[in-house]
Parts: sequence; C-alpha cells; structure tokens
Amino acid sequence: DAGSRYFGEVAIGTNYGIQRHTKNILFDEKIGGSMHMAIGEAFREAGGKNESAIHWDMINDMTKEGKIYADGELFYENGKFKEEILKKSENTGSVDRKLLTYLLLFFILNVIDL
Repeated sequence: DAGSRYFGEVAIGTNYGIQRHTKNILFDEKIGGSMHMAIGEAFREAGGKNESAIHWDMINDMTKEGKIYADGELFYENGKFKEEILKKSENTGSVDRKLLTYLLLFFILNVIDL
C-alpha cells in the first residue's frame, strides 16, 4: 500500500537498565543505546498521520560507532547523547531549542518518502 513507503516512527532507546533483548519488540525498542525505525502505520497517539496496513519495526544497536547528526551537528554517539548538548539545556534551566528539535526529529517522522 502507499503508506508502506513512509516512516511511521523513529525513536531513540533511552532505558539503560535493560541489559539484553527479550524478543518483545515493544520492550526491546526502548533499550538504551539503540534506535528504532518503523515503516508503515504511524503511531496516532503521538500525532503520526501515515496510514498503512503494516507497521514494521527495526532496531539497531548504536553503542559501537553509531552516530546521529541533525543540521550537520553530531548530537548522539556510541549510544549516548553528547554531553555538551545535554549541558546546554541544564545550564539554561530549560530545554535547549536545538536539543528539543533533535528529539522531536527522531521521535516522530511520518513524511519521509522511502
């Protein structure tokens, strides 16, 4: 179907307390140091709009040489957010606008054509 050509979800796992895969995708996609993407149906409760008969999750371990850039700036490396990005939000007492943009970018994407 047409919706299967689009991302339905992209997110970064932040639960570092999970030490191994469980074969339960809804649990495993939250493993700290991972990221996951799904093609197809978007998560409506998070504002996703893409419609499809499928929602295919894929998980990737980012702890070894994984890097994520936004606007040409490295903000996530080897399974962790870069400290200088996190410190920017701590020093201002509020979430840095650029950090918020990065987080939103990687939590929900639903208009990228594969």
